[in-house]
Amino acid sequence: MRITNKVAKWIAIIYTIVVSVIIFSLPVEAKEFPELSQEAKEKYITNLTDCISKELELQTTPKLYFYSCEEWPVIASYYDCIDYIYVNIGAITSYEEAVKTMAHEVRHDYQYEHMNDDTDYGRAVKASKQNYISYYNDLDGYYNQFVEKDATEYAESYTKKYFNLVR
Repeated sequence: MRITNKVAKWIAIIYTIVVSVIIFSLPVEAKEFPELSQEAKEKYITNLTDCISKELELQTTPKLYFYSCEEWPVIASYYDCIDYIYVNIGAITSYEEAVKTMAHEVRHDYQYEHMNDDTDYGRAVKASKQNYISYYNDLDGYYNQFVEKDATEYAESYTKKYFNLVR
């Protein structure tokens, strides 16, 4: 039996839904995210990262490095040269913030995997990366560059879809 692209896409969608429902129906709902143990937070973020990576069909899932610093406002950062996401567990205040943050950071990994594609998307990512504006240098410029807008739009879309599935 030959599987068409349309069938393969539906299989991937169904797989993502089933995995999300199984993983995210863990008994953490009763507690607010900040009340979870460090281990439970890390497990939740790790499972979430795996699901998002599968949905985006990444070649590899980014590695996670967890730390906790409530005074530091940066929740997470993606480093493409080493394929790591640094996650400040102490700065995450809710499940929604965790989902939105990880979808945003994993989308940066997707961008990195596709920036050399000979497509409009690949060229836009590459141009944005070559002229990257740091958060520390120009806050408006940072938020208005293609890679950040794309990651933010994806994160918002993923978060809406995710919470519609688990509610």
